[in-house]
Amino acid sequence: MDFRRYAEDITGELNSYIYIITDYLVPSHHGRGIMTSVIDTLIGDWMIPRMGVRKINVGPHKGNIGSVRVFEKNGFILKKTLTDWKNVARLGAEERVGIHILGWVDSDSRFTD
Repeated sequence: MDFRRYAEDITGELNSYIYIITDYLVPSHHGRGIMTSVIDTLIGDWMIPRMGVRKINVGPHKGNIGSVRVFEKNGFILKKTLTDWKNVARLGAEERVGIHILGWVDSDSRFTD
């Protein structure tokens, strides 16, 4: 993966720090709020107090509505969608996929110092 391009696509800045959050949960556990709680805990109990993170951008694959909803429930806002963003190998063939860009900025008083 070209992380410089990824950082620029996600943040709009070439030389910025980027924190990447990915999420996966087996389908049998979808719809229970598990990943929403995990992301909330990750941000609130680790990334903010221990790493000083105040801005996070994420890029779930286009069409991954479940992942988008998890991030939206945690205060992320859809900023844009990049179509035809990168090649991904699926079932032995490569296809172009897009990503949704969502952003979060610390504005919740429970996360401030």
